[in-house]
Amino acid sequence: MRSKLTAILIMGIAALYGCGDIVHDNDSRIRLESLENELNRLTINGEWDSLFSITYPLVYGDTTDTVLKVCAALYNAQYWLYRENLDSVMNYQNIAERNLTSIEGTYLEGMYYAQEGMYQMKSKWDFPTMVAMLLRSYDVYKELGEVSDMVYALTNIVNFYYMRSDV
Repeated sequence: MRSKLTAILIMGIAALYGCGDIVHDNDSRIRLESLENELNRLTINGEWDSLFSITYPLVYGDTTDTVLKVCAALYNAQYWLYRENLDSVMNYQNIAERNLTSIEGTYLEGMYYAQEGMYQMKSKWDFPTMVAMLLRSYDVYKELGEVSDMVYALTNIVNFYYMRSDV
């Protein structure tokens, strides 16, 4: 069963390699949404080996699709943020940052800013930057109409002020 799933995932990766750099056409959006859905599912289920078998070739392989590369880098950064391996988070956030224009106006842009905020807080105790990045994430999600993600950004800000006992 596991080898079947791996084969299906590898075929999916191969199919994803052919799309363009910016998510403007419908086919690119569909491929990105498919990748995001699969990476979300693997993250929720804690199937990290399967997630990395998809993301590593996209980040370090010969793909010319910067959107998929950034998507993969952000999911890797998210994992390492959970594990508090800040050097790895910085590595993947830097990959995403270098290609930030390719994901403008997408869910991934909001994800980038949220992770960057959490990284700044964990690595440098830079709380003002954390709040600023979470607010940028909120603005992206608000523009996209992603209410649950807007709540994520705001909840993290509220939690920060609550922990500081700052009414």
